[in-house]
Amino acid sequence: MAGSNVFIASQSAGAVSVLTTILRNTAPTLDNTALSFDVPVPASAEYAGGAYTIYATVALPGNATSHNTVWQAGPISGGRVSQHSISGPNVQSLQRLDFLSGTSTGASNSRLHRRNLHGVLNGVGWGVLIPLGAMIARYLRVFEAADPAWFYLHIACQISGYALGVAGWGLGLKLGSESKGLTYTTHRSIGIAIFCLATLQVFALFLRPDKKNNYVVILATLAGVVLLLEAITWAVVLRRRKRTRAHAGANGTGVQL
Repeated sequence: MAGSNVFIASQSAGAVSVLTTILRNTAPTLDNTALSFDVPVPASAEYAGGAYTIYATVALPGNATSHNTVWQAGPISGGRVSQHSISGPNVQSLQRLDFLSGTSTGASNSRLHRRNLHGVLNGVGWGVLIPLGAMIARYLRVFEAADPAWFYLHIACQISGYALGVAGWGLGLKLGSESKGLTYTTHRSIGIAIFCLATLQVFALFLRPDKKNNYVVILATLAGVVLLLEAITWAVVLRRRKRTRAHAGANGTGVQL
């Protein structure tokens, strides 16, 4: 799974070798690269009885003894590791391993939960509340019976949408900092652009707070741009998720073998 530190054991002409790398996609080239944690003794491996055994000494990240681990088996072709099966035992191999005691438990997928929360916060904040606030200001202000309710609804949507969006944006930055060697450039750039535009739009509430001021066109335009960028972001995310469906999403500091 992308973002994981991995030990890969393979054999050629009867010789078993093991290399380390950080996965950046689902079909990485077999290049021996450093992991995000130290491996003071070069890893080795042996093949017997239809299974590989990898021997490695690692400096555990953060001095924590328990980490998420994934055990996988997949084909190698042309110097590249092909995607493993995404059904059966391959999607049930995630565990929380205590390196001190040697015991393991089912791993909670906290990273996946945070990714989902990141998407929900951004979707509701940037994609629903802020555009809704702009539409309220654009279409309800013409009705005298809606005055001044439309104005306060407009402000409530803008501020609450901005708060949720910033929370989701901050969570996204945190997730990005935890994914060593893995950067979703398009997703990241669009997210920063949405944050900047939404910040500019919300600042308009404080710079010109009078409900009679004619800045609705500016707000509506900014909201439209934010909504468009949010739609593009979701398209990028869904396309990427379709390519890597059923990858359980272990913590990026975990170990995959």
